[in-house]
Amino acid sequence: MLVFLAVSCDDVEEGNTSILQVTVPKVMADGSPYEIKIKSGVDRKFYPITATTTKGFFASKTKTISFSPNSEGDYTLLLVTDLRPGPATVNFTFTNNTDFVHQETIDFVKVSADSILSLKWTPATPTIVADNKSEINLELQSLAVKDSSFFPIHLKIIDPKLAIFKTGQATMDVFLDGAKTKTITIKSLFETGSTTLEASMGTSGFTRTALIALTAVDPTKLYQINFDTTAASLSADGISKTRISIEPLLGTNLNGTSMTIQSSAGSVSPSKITFDATTTAYNVDITSPLSPEKANILFFLVSGANANLARSTRKLEFRKALPESIQILSPPAEITAGIEPYLIQTQLFRSTGTPSTNTEVFYVAVDSLGRYAGDFFSAIKSNNEGKCKVSFIRKSGSVYKGKVFITAKALKGAQDTVRHRVLTILK
Repeated sequence: MLVFLAVSCDDVEEGNTSILQVTVPKVMADGSPYEIKIKSGVDRKFYPITATTTKGFFASKTKTISFSPNSEGDYTLLLVTDLRPGPATVNFTFTNNTDFVHQETIDFVKVSADSILSLKWTPATPTIVADNKSEINLELQSLAVKDSSFFPIHLKIIDPKLAIFKTGQATMDVFLDGAKTKTITIKSLFETGSTTLEASMGTSGFTRTALIALTAVDPTKLYQINFDTTAASLSADGISKTRISIEPLLGTNLNGTSMTIQSSAGSVSPSKITFDATTTAYNVDITSPLSPEKANILFFLVSGANANLARSTRKLEFRKALPESIQILSPPAEITAGIEPYLIQTQLFRSTGTPSTNTEVFYVAVDSLGRYAGDFFSAIKSNNEGKCKVSFIRKSGSVYKGKVFITAKALKGAQDTVRHRVLTILK
């Protein structure tokens, strides 16, 4: 609904006070056309009139227009505001009498950019995967401008290293051509980060901005990791192996990209691969460590479009490699009773690899009658060769002389692996 302000002009011709009346509504700086009512005096109602404006333009898309009132002296003039707030001066003259000038000052009232232009994203959040192919759509909608073709929308992506328009540029001008809406497509490049989209309407600085996030590629969309069935039961014996197969997925371009593979436990071979255009699977072997633990496997792209993209998994668990046999390395000996300890060395074995480190060995010492014969101390668990140590000392205060039977036991599942050694106490 239009609200009109009645304004009577001053008559520059002496003796006539009703040459021209101009009625102007409240005008917003929103690019819309507003009706200006013209009423020519009775004695001049058929005279042609010329109007000129300093801001905006008339429906003819010009700043100057000539028109003739009807038989009643009336005429409705359409003034299209621009998007710059502030005063506009409109001069009216009779075409056949340029000495007559009627001047109107029309204030273009400032409006918010949000009420001028709407940005609608599909998907709703402006986030794109930085894979040089993902896209997001932006719908531009003119909210207040009734004839949007008057005002081109200037679009600019601030950081063109991150994203561009589908047309290949980082800037473009969009004409809505009266449709009031138009959809623009933005395409990602390879770099991650965020950039700002600026959408400016006209030349007035009415600008809407939006932040576009470029996120890292999901590595599960680039390649697949397959574990050998042996990965389910790996012993931490320093020799058992499992194989990982790395397969590029269809539609991804990893040609020339290098990847390093690291494991928090055990060793990796090869530790680096380079994808080519023809190989469908790359095999990597993981050799078990000697200590039982879970392994975190890290796959890291070190070159190419997705450089620095990492992916990890904890699918590998190395279980304790139990010993299958034990030997006492210290030979039988004859010792003199006293406080000097006797060092006993043992070694653990298994048919495949080496028993896991820090495997514990248990010791017992009895005399020929099966009685407790002494103590063990300073026990050292197995090292990476399966070797263990312990010191034995005769029972305090004992006067026993004769054979002492040393038994070394290492747990092997539900059974004990047992070995004996005989000491002879001479006195």
